[in-house]
Amino acid sequence: MLTSLGMRVEVCRCFSDAQRRLQQGEFDLLLTDLNLDCGHTGIELLRKLRRLPHGADMPALILSADGSQADRSASLAAGFDGHLLKPLDTQQVSRAILEGLRARAG
Repeated sequence: MLTSLGMRVEVCRCFSDAQRRLQQGEFDLLLTDLNLDCGHTGIELLRKLRRLPHGADMPALILSADGSQADRSASLAAGFDGHLLKPLDTQQVSRAILEGLRARAG
């Protein structure tokens, strides 16, 4: 879906790989699932990202199958720019990415 929007995507298959890649390079956006492997969460990944010099202002979106207000509130309180519900559609993702980028740039 993201490549169809003209984005270059790097997929990480596990929490430790994502953590390592975030430390090695700079990215324009973090898009992560709420529930990751081995009991890790996207919130935990975002906390690690925010500690990196290049990660403090990076827009971040989280995906979840849970649409509860508590889940959404926890994601936004953790510092995510948006909380997207699965299943996703291209317009929803595109709009959230643009809003996240604008919020961090402006």
